[in-house]
Amino acid sequence: GVCGGMEVGVGAFTCPGSRYGPLNQDAWLATSLADSVHILGVFDGHACLGELAAQEAVVTVEETLREAYGKLLVAPQECLEESFREAHRRICDLYDVALPLEEYEFCGQRFVLRRQNDQHPTLLGSKVRGRLLEGILEFGTTALVATLLPGRRLVVANSGDSAAYLFSARAAPRPLNTLHTVTEPSELSRLQKQNAYMPTISRSGHLVATLSPKQGVLQELRSACTRSLGHKNMMKYGLIPQPDIRTVTITSDHTHVVLASDGVWENLTPRDVGRVLDRATSAQEAAEHIVAAAIEEGESGQQDNTTCVVLTFPKRNDSECMSSMCSSCMSEQQNFVCTVTAYNASFV
Repeated sequence: GVCGGMEVGVGAFTCPGSRYGPLNQDAWLATSLADSVHILGVFDGHACLGELAAQEAVVTVEETLREAYGKLLVAPQECLEESFREAHRRICDLYDVALPLEEYEFCGQRFVLRRQNDQHPTLLGSKVRGRLLEGILEFGTTALVATLLPGRRLVVANSGDSAAYLFSARAAPRPLNTLHTVTEPSELSRLQKQNAYMPTISRSGHLVATLSPKQGVLQELRSACTRSLGHKNMMKYGLIPQPDIRTVTITSDHTHVVLASDGVWENLTPRDVGRVLDRATSAQEAAEHIVAAAIEEGESGQQDNTTCVVLTFPKRNDSECMSSMCSSCMSEQQNFVCTVTAYNASFV
């Protein structure tokens, strides 16, 4: 594709791994608007029906940004905020509609979905040793979205623990987002200061919210992320949908942007990914090989859903660059501009 006169390549690939059988709760987005804007995204669904949340996020983010094309060119951060807000709203609405599933298989167990009351209309039950266990249905998705705009502006919005990196010919890979987990000090501080109900933090780093017993059954909700879209019942425990947003100016020294779910980053370092990028002949080949490498490195039988989107920039012609005399090379550190957008409390 072409963005602001710059030729770019885009590739995307996903694999269910082995942890959840054939179920893949990841989803990706790779599209362009009028050949001047590229929109890329990775979404990692959580818990039973998490794939519905990820799929809803893909549709909503693309639809919202496409409808706001003119505004996106001049106010991309505001448009990304709105797309996350709308996706979160629509995912929460899924809780309150009649779902078309009577049975659902997840992690080797079969669940029954049914409606019970006005407070929690959609409940989930699983038969274990002949006994029907009940629990509140709780699901959501991470959202990591990058927009490449005219003027070589890359705007990245993230809510969750998927990650994006910027690769260049002369420097180490640079992270483009913060991971929203309890291991991030700012997120832990936010949870401690802002919540009326502080969740328990498990040894595995999950947020655990224990609700009041219902008909003798303890209701426990869990999340690996401190931010994500959906997770309607965990919002009062501090899980929020608001993304961080960063803006980066792409220079002639930059070569790739990689967005990937945690299925990639749990098994590969950014330098591992860089080595795959160096060998790939196209963005699509790079995306496929990164996913394959992550699956290969993962523990047998426990590979997570794994998704990668790759954006490639044209290679710099060093004969035209004049090496150390090239101003874009000399000022790469100065040209890497990061801005984090703060949100007000009225986001939701």
